[in-house]
Amino acid sequence: MRRHILLLFFTAGCAAVSAQTPAVPPEYQDIYDSLQTQIAGFDAAVRAKWDGTPTPMVFAPQLEGANSALYTSLGLPGYYESVVLPQLQELQALGARAIKVQVSFPILYQPFYSSNPSQYQTIAGFYQRLAEEIHSRGLQLIVESTAENQFPGANAADFTEYYQTLSWDQYVAARAQNSLATARLMQPEYMSVVTEPDSEAQYTGQTDVATVAGSVQVVQAVLNTLRNAGIN
Repeated sequence: MRRHILLLFFTAGCAAVSAQTPAVPPEYQDIYDSLQTQIAGFDAAVRAKWDGTPTPMVFAPQLEGANSALYTSLGLPGYYESVVLPQLQELQALGARAIKVQVSFPILYQPFYSSNPSQYQTIAGFYQRLAEEIHSRGLQLIVESTAENQFPGANAADFTEYYQTLSWDQYVAARAQNSLATARLMQPEYMSVVTEPDSEAQYTGQTDVATVAGSVQVVQAVLNTLRNAGIN
């Protein structure tokens, strides 16, 4: 079906560009006629069920410079102005109407910073400032509040160690608190709280999250925590 859609656009575009389209070579006439029939049928089916109104879908590219996996880099002097803000400006210039930001546990979980409380304030201030900037530009904000992976170039090794110090119930409760802090600070339009649970289990050591029951438990804990705090 995707191939037919592309062919539809391509054919229409060619017709608009020039009326001097060469004749179809005889050896390709049969496949040309077959494709034209399929395209016409598909086009008629779409038009019969569509009133011409676009759906309210919003594409949201990810702002990689604000990824929580970068951890300590987020608080470096000048980082926001020299890295994050230019990336945001570029995404908006490309036509983005929403921005996705990875703000994963435990980046906004205050107990994680028990040995360095001021670092939490720095990170929290970073994300609050970013959210205000995104909204001031008339953009929507979509936050992914899951757990963080240790990928090349990231600074999330401390996260990986921390995950393994928590029991399953502690992990679920802490994930919910991280989401609550994110919602309060950033006020996103949407928040994703469970994505790729099998991968999350692998890099956190919390194997229950890879089960249906475990994922449901995480979602319920987050929802209950947000609702109890009066956040819709």
